[in-house]
Amino acid sequence: EVPSILTSKMGMKHAGVALEAMAAIAKASKIRSLEDFQAAVSKYEAQLRSDDLISHHLNKLYEQMLEANLLKIIFPYSSVEISHVAKLINLPEPQVVNKL
Repeated sequence: EVPSILTSKMGMKHAGVALEAMAAIAKASKIRSLEDFQAAVSKYEAQLRSDDLISHHLNKLYEQMLEANLLKIIFPYSSVEISHVAKLINLPEPQVVNKL
């Protein structure tokens, strides 16, 4: 949906860094990549974090993506090693423990 919006007449009218930022976030969200998501937020921090509403929604999206990725990893097992899960998802162990 996002690529069609970006290439539409309205998207071309408002083309710029802000739309590039939103496209990067949408791409990371689509492929469910926390690393890509964090990279996009870091790269476009000025555009994304300056608006409180967008910043709030980015935080919620990140939490939902993190939860979904953790569930995907741990769901098939009856017990898991937290350090292994943290390595698989490339996050610090305390953050994984906090989310679980």
